Amino acid sequence: MEHFVGGGRSGCFLPEVAIDQGWDAVEFLDHCCTGKAGMSAGAWRQSDTTVYLFTSEKFAD
Repeated sequence: MEHFVGGGRSGCFLPEVAIDQGWDAVEFLDHCCTGKAGMSAGAWRQSDTTVYLFTSEKFAD
């Protein structure tokens, strides 16, 4: 799972979104910027943006 913060905005996707969509790491971060944080694609590369990585566990019945 990745979460980033930049310019007073933030976005987050669960890892399975990238897998389900067939995105690579760059596409994943770009989609998180545009689709979740309302930022431009590539905003995660800016020096004032912080990307946080963390894990999640998916539970099923």
